[in-house]
Amino acid sequence: MKIKNATIKDFDTAYEYIKKLWDYNTYDYETTKEVYEKVLQDENSFAFFSIEDDGTFHGFCHGDYFQTFWMSGLTCYVSSLITNEEDRGKGYGVNLLDHAKKLAKERGCKAGVYGASTTGEETTKTGAYWTSTRINPTMAIVVDVTYASDYNGMDPAETGTVLLGEGPVLCNSPIVVKALNAKMEECAKEAGIPVQREAASRLTYTDGDKIHFSNQGVPMVLVSIPLRYMHMPAEVADEKDVEGCIELIAEFLVKCV
Repeated sequence: MKIKNATIKDFDTAYEYIKKLWDYNTYDYETTKEVYEKVLQDENSFAFFSIEDDGTFHGFCHGDYFQTFWMSGLTCYVSSLITNEEDRGKGYGVNLLDHAKKLAKERGCKAGVYGASTTGEETTKTGAYWTSTRINPTMAIVVDVTYASDYNGMDPAETGTVLLGEGPVLCNSPIVVKALNAKMEECAKEAGIPVQREAASRLTYTDGDKIHFSNQGVPMVLVSIPLRYMHMPAEVADEKDVEGCIELIAEFLVKCV
């Protein structure tokens, strides 16, 4: 597999990828083509394909460079990345992301923030492991749900008091880095976000365990959303806790990355 920079001749192929990326939108062919042409002409944008030697297209990637206070300089944002459905799991997506990462380094971007939705968390956690080994992160923020203790059948003495609507939960565990927990708590305090604590005596039983032991060891912090009736047909969470989790992670990234 190799990378092919997008040209105007490739628009029809790009157009099909664009329609599949956001299939809830309606796209006008000519309008989309005008935007595509502007992207190709903009030195602060990039667009390219993953192809085979015979010219077969397998995926598409588009993004932009812009200055941010968040990264204290030039930031690379990958806004579009898609592979053919039948080609997923074959490395084409990684090929596209690796090239975007290479371009970002060449332009002088300082750090990369990757988001991943993984598979197999309840069984082998292989999704988390392969994500970590491919990206080789400096640190990881793991997001999961955790047991709320405020309903019948739950004993707060086991892991701590965790209440719905009282904010995201940080975990005290030997596998979670204390300094990262402390920084999370500091960020929460500065942003006015309430946080709770839970305890785990050894592993966290989340994707964080697999990530922590990948590569040569990855420092990890766990942020969880309180949940009632976990693994039941009707689980219950509080939107305030979800929003608090998002805001806390955003605050942490701004202060620490």
